[in-house]
Amino acid sequence: MSQTNEVLSATISCEVAKEIVKGIENTDEQAVFIFDESGLFVRVSDPYRARVLEIHLPAEDFDSFEFKNNGQQIRVGIVISRLKDITKTLRKGQHLELVYHGGHNKLELNTGLLTRSIRLVRPELMTDVPIISLAHLYEAEVAFDSLNQFLKASNGKGHQLDLITDNGLIFASETDEGSVRLSKTPEEVSLNPSDYLSMTTFSVEHMLKVVALGDGVISIRGKQDSAVEFSWTTKAGLKARAWVGPRV
Repeated sequence: MSQTNEVLSATISCEVAKEIVKGIENTDEQAVFIFDESGLFVRVSDPYRARVLEIHLPAEDFDSFEFKNNGQQIRVGIVISRLKDITKTLRKGQHLELVYHGGHNKLELNTGLLTRSIRLVRPELMTDVPIISLAHLYEAEVAFDSLNQFLKASNGKGHQLDLITDNGLIFASETDEGSVRLSKTPEEVSLNPSDYLSMTTFSVEHMLKVVALGDGVISIRGKQDSAVEFSWTTKAGLKARAWVGPRV
């Protein structure tokens, strides 16, 4: 590859590359990838702003990371299907190298066997996703496996769930087959404060999509009639945060 005016050269694992694609395509068809000296940051929203996902990969968690842009951000607009065409060819143990040359409208991708350039979208033509600020009144932690089982059992077109805090953390929904409920004591989910009362309704579909990369323990923050925030570390090591707005 030509090194002329190369301002970014970064390598990520197959697992990280596939997670980035999976997380974003569940929310939007394109995204602005922001690179700086700290690593990679992406924030995407569905068209109706019902859900927002942020993913961050710190520079130290790349397999290799060279950033030479005089401290200035590099913002590249990527159509996710173009990136997926490359990542779907990757197998376990393989890596993806990303190379960007300053002022160019293409990103070079190298898998070791295949090198391809994908055309970029000008970031200024894409809608910025606003920063989410949530003044939460309760927080808790729940095992992703339990939450995921509940969401899958509740999923269906137009299905809703109630997220309840009432001396515990409760997820409850009604499906065509009956009711589904996940109930945890304050001690089981580290609910704080344990006596905060709330019940807010959300879309099962939106919640299922924003936690598609879920793993381990997911932190939850929220309050009555407000968006709920999730944060966790994915299996491949991405730092993720997501918000789902309440049904109105």
